[in-house]
Amino acid sequence: RDNVIGEYSTGIHIASSNQLHITGNKVGVWDNASNSSFPCGTGIYLISTQGELLQNAISQNSLSQLQVTYGQNLLVESNTIGSTYFLAAGSGISTNQSIGFTLRYNTIQNNKGYGIDLALSTQFTLDSNFILRNTAGGIRFSQTTDSSVVNNTIHSNGENDQAEPYNEDGILLENSSGNGFTGNRIGLYLGANEGHGIHLIDSSNNTIGGYVPTDGNIIGNNYKSGIFIEGTGSRDNEIGGNFIGYDNSVAPVYQIQPNGNHGISLYYLTESNTIGAVGIFAAPNVIASNSWSGIAIVQSNHNHISDNYIGTDTNGKALGNGGHGVNIVDGNNNTINSNTVAYNGKSNSRQGVAVDGLVSYGNSVSQNSIYQNGGAPIVLLNGANSSILPPTLSRTDNTLSGTTCANCTVEFFSGSNGSDIRFYEAAVQANGAGGYSYQLSKHVRGKFIRATATDLTAGTSQISDAVFGYNFPWTLFNVNFRKR
Repeated sequence: RDNVIGEYSTGIHIASSNQLHITGNKVGVWDNASNSSFPCGTGIYLISTQGELLQNAISQNSLSQLQVTYGQNLLVESNTIGSTYFLAAGSGISTNQSIGFTLRYNTIQNNKGYGIDLALSTQFTLDSNFILRNTAGGIRFSQTTDSSVVNNTIHSNGENDQAEPYNEDGILLENSSGNGFTGNRIGLYLGANEGHGIHLIDSSNNTIGGYVPTDGNIIGNNYKSGIFIEGTGSRDNEIGGNFIGYDNSVAPVYQIQPNGNHGISLYYLTESNTIGAVGIFAAPNVIASNSWSGIAIVQSNHNHISDNYIGTDTNGKALGNGGHGVNIVDGNNNTINSNTVAYNGKSNSRQGVAVDGLVSYGNSVSQNSIYQNGGAPIVLLNGANSSILPPTLSRTDNTLSGTTCANCTVEFFSGSNGSDIRFYEAAVQANGAGGYSYQLSKHVRGKFIRATATDLTAGTSQISDAVFGYNFPWTLFNVNFRKR
């Protein structure tokens, strides 16, 4: 307790202790304020220990600051790990084959490795730490499971590394599963992480978000995507209740926080991930103001995108992403359902939903509200969705009818102009010959009606030509005029 320790190969080295108390020490640094240092090789090295580390300053050591192997139930609280001014070697906190740690209220900064680097560890809680300006990245999980990352502030990681490519993520998961990320502030006006905000590689069954909007993560101003998920092992992850590219919790001047690439990216054979207010989450994502598309799905299949606000917030504010609202490239059997997709690609004529590539098939676009994007609500490119044709559509009095593919589902939408499909109105199934007829029994909400067709194998078409639909169906009156 309250020691100043420096110029040893290891400042503190303890093995096989179950009542550890390390408090108030300065290890490798004499005075953080003046940056006076007496570096050790490793600051603190613990093996097979449990207990607590409180209010220590661990900095300027030449290998790593705090390293733990085979630890259990260790509390690491209110420590300063890493230098205020200069880079400290190694990672701030690194663990291997450890269980049940709580890391909270620590400031972990200016380390040449990661701020926190967990390997082969489980049941960790990372709560309310400040993790900034670490060269390799903020947090890395490698084969780490069943841990919680809550209410941390993670920014400016990688800014000390001037080499390209910029791969220094706010949070990186590699082959890790069952972890939860809630209430973190990642990037934003505080300073960009020079990779993705959150990056999953071959990692499954993780949850990113909150059960209500106030519990979600706020992810913005990162050099690459807000969330990037890749690899065949990345499946069954759930993302909900986050603000990505937009921060409504601060003053208006700081609210627009675009990530440099997409809002959310699903790449390279990811499968069965869920984005939106479905699964365990009751809150939608707000994915807005990002430089590229709101959501990009590339060479990835069977993902479910539902009940998100893409290019707008829950109040309808125009916050368009720079590219498409949703962009699917060479992906199959993805579902885009019940989202609001608006104001995207206004400066470059991008679409609400774009599906591209011959191997893109079976992608369903259903019951969305898509309006005021730079291009069409839905576009199929280069043979996507088997180039399924939109239905023909005509109106006779209160009846909508036409032809489409056999047994396909026809959805009707209304909008304020001939290209928007802002309001989902109804659906009907075509017969075996492709004919359909539907009699509206209520007033539609837009001036024009358009339709899409969805085939279970091919996917959803582009939208049909429009028919007039304002205040439709019409009510006819018999009026008798009498000469006075």
